Amino acid sequence: MANVGGGGVPDWASLVEEVESYIEDARRNVNNLLSEVPEWLESVADALTDAWNWLMARLGEFWDAISAPYERPGNRVALRALVEEWKSQFATPLANLAKLIDPSALATDEEWSGKGAEKYEQTTEAQRKALSGFEGNVVNPVASALEKLAGGLDVFTTLMWTTIGTLVAGLISGIAALLTLIAAPAGVIAMVAALAAALIQIASANVQLDNAVSAGESLLGGVAGKATDWPAFAAV
Repeated sequence: MANVGGGGVPDWASLVEEVESYIEDARRNVNNLLSEVPEWLESVADALTDAWNWLMARLGEFWDAISAPYERPGNRVALRALVEEWKSQFATPLANLAKLIDPSALATDEEWSGKGAEKYEQTTEAQRKALSGFEGNVVNPVASALEKLAGGLDVFTTLMWTTIGTLVAGLISGIAALLTLIAAPAGVIAMVAALAAALIQIASANVQLDNAVSAGESLLGGVAGKATDWPAFAAV
């Protein structure tokens, strides 16, 4: 089975192709069983046909549900790299700048004195507050939002990977029962059950990702307004 756990964007196409290949194996087996049916087993053949039609209906639902990963695959590695870049370009420089304008770091009494120096020193608290506010209200929320989304993609990918793996195991088990006409209906029904379980898990995975996206959006919600929250003297 395709490994989708470690990369940035999972190889969903390979997983879908794997499911398709097992469905095709099942289709060939069912067609072979139905090609020559003794008269006394026609009722079993009818049951097999009904079960197969049920499987096809569930499979249609599955193809609709599995399209979500294609629509929003996400790249967890790229997101986390962006978080680190954001921190290195904004969070760390802001913290360093706040240290530079601390009164203890300003040698105004030796190198710069007088009313100008005193007036400037009075603004340092406002500057530090502004820098701290920008870091807390803008820089950190953006980083947290990106981390939330990356974490949501982790959960989404793990759930999808596990779901497809369990589905493939269920399909293989069902196909094993397609060797005889008598056992075939039960085998197809087992495959239907595997698809039904996969649909529930896919829905859960999408909910988890939706929650992560909502959490990220919530963190970003007030950032734009707070980005202009500078002290009055800086706006002049």
